[in-house]
Amino acid sequence: MIAPISVLGACSRAWLATTPHRSIEEEFETLWPGQFRKIGRFIKLALTGAAVAMKHAGVPKLPPRRTGVFLGTGLGNLADLVPFVKSLYDGESIPSPIQFANSVGNSGAFYIAQAYALEGPVLAICQDEVSFEAAVLNASLLLRSGEIDYALVGGVDVFVAPASEQLARLGYDAADPSIALGEGAGFWLLSREPGQGVAQLLEVSVRQAPPAEALKAALKFDGPRTLFLNDRLREHQAPLLEGLGPNSVAAARPPGIFPTQGAFGAGAFVAGTARPGSLYHSLSSTREGLLGSITARKTV
Repeated sequence: MIAPISVLGACSRAWLATTPHRSIEEEFETLWPGQFRKIGRFIKLALTGAAVAMKHAGVPKLPPRRTGVFLGTGLGNLADLVPFVKSLYDGESIPSPIQFANSVGNSGAFYIAQAYALEGPVLAICQDEVSFEAAVLNASLLLRSGEIDYALVGGVDVFVAPASEQLARLGYDAADPSIALGEGAGFWLLSREPGQGVAQLLEVSVRQAPPAEALKAALKFDGPRTLFLNDRLREHQAPLLEGLGPNSVAAARPPGIFPTQGAFGAGAFVAGTARPGSLYHSLSSTREGLLGSITARKTV
């Protein structure tokens, strides 16, 4: 049997994209006062998520060469990329080198590694709605192999106006006003030492499989269960919950749709008030039918 991976701490943040807010900036400035300049919401969300997960875990410092950063994002750093590309086409001014560096997809992972002076693997992974699951999978493989001892794993996506273009990026009808768009982040701090922290990562996978099959093994568990379903799986939600039984509840959903919703759900479960012994399942699916799943158990 594969030993579980310890989840030491977590963070869960999400906002409805259509509502003007300063929550990201305010929390970021509290956590990183005056330390970073000229960065957009994507990088701020990544740094905020990592810092809150670290605080929740009560870990003041990580071993630089034995810690990895794994950041999943369905759309990348659009908050900096879109303005950069538009400035190229407008031709009115020359984009700054900082703007270009911040626009690349691995910018959030880079800033996290820089902030904590980490020298281990730093990966940015983009696999649509299963990006966070893919990031957790990569982290778990390196933890179990002994290559690293700790992993900061997160999922981050931001909203970039106009809403019609964001809907198109996500594969929805650009003219559908009923779809609420959002942005957010979720993070875990993982350790390869079992029996630590507040939860255990029992299973994570990214594969081609029907959603119902991904839950068969977990159905044998008799205790309380929480199920988080990605937006692509909404049509399957009712039968899945019925199959899970009377002890099951649906996890709280973020206030708007964004690709890495699974990161929000996973972070909320670990950082929230679920009873010790509760089991958590997260299912996410891409437009192409690639399924990502996570199973975790609350221990504290």
